[in-house]
Amino acid sequence: MVAPICSVQALVFITNFQGNVLHLANDINPTARPIVAMPRAIPTIPNQLWDFIPINFPTDSQFIVESSQQTQPPGIFLGVQTPTTPEFMQASGQGSSLTFSLQCINSTATAITDVNSGLALTAWPIIGTEFSTPVTFETFTEAPNQIWNLVAE
Repeated sequence: MVAPICSVQALVFITNFQGNVLHLANDINPTARPIVAMPRAIPTIPNQLWDFIPINFPTDSQFIVESSQQTQPPGIFLGVQTPTTPEFMQASGQGSSLTFSLQCINSTATAITDVNSGLALTAWPIIGTEFSTPVTFETFTEAPNQIWNLVAE
């Protein structure tokens, strides 16, 4: 397995505290596809790979996050259906992205926060026989479920 990184240089798996990855769910609604956390697929599928696209690079550490699954231009981005009030909302694949910053916790871990609201991408634990769980935007408390590893493909 490749070591996790805190800086983003290529397509990555965004891996949570249980080792599950962000996954863009297949859905009939192409404008708001749910994003969940689930086990990493083998072989690799594009629904689980993400690209951090810098904004105002190199002077700023802000990004938009795009799925590597290109089903339609201009792409599918990490976002939320109600971007003005994303607290407690499930992350979803959208036609436009929220702007995110990475707060490196150490050399292998980061918090991913929405620049406008300050809310952190937050994983819910998989319990028992569940296969996937929602990923939501919550107040950043440095909880383990808000810390992500960015693992190169």
